[in-house]
Amino acid sequence: MTINELVVSREIGEKLKSAGWNKPTAFVWIQCRDGDDYEIHEHNYDCEKMNTAIPAPTAEELLAELPASVIIKSGEYWLSIYKWRIGSWQIQYSKNGKILNTTVASSLAEAAARMWLWCVEHNYIQSPSANRGLK
Repeated sequence: MTINELVVSREIGEKLKSAGWNKPTAFVWIQCRDGDDYEIHEHNYDCEKMNTAIPAPTAEELLAELPASVIIKSGEYWLSIYKWRIGSWQIQYSKNGKILNTTVASSLAEAAARMWLWCVEHNYIQSPSANRGLK
């Protein structure tokens, strides 16, 4: 398994940064000196202090920020993770077979990042450390 398979893509990293991800990560995308490409650096960078760094969190870093459940008027929806034989990962919030939201991606990190973005977009996460409306 390569580093690129363990972390989110640069494009998803940019979306995370735009949505307010400010947690230190074990890896970051940094623009190469020629300015044309990006590469992953294997250091614990604080993205808040490095304006040019794009976070490249691992699945573990992202999953730690997802709430175990989301509570809305119709009840409490629990986080579930599935690995499919076709090489994709699915993360969802569901209860008794009713799905509130599902994300699917070829890597667990990408699926977790998409779910984190959805949670932020729907105000289930106010910031990486907030837990408003969550259990």
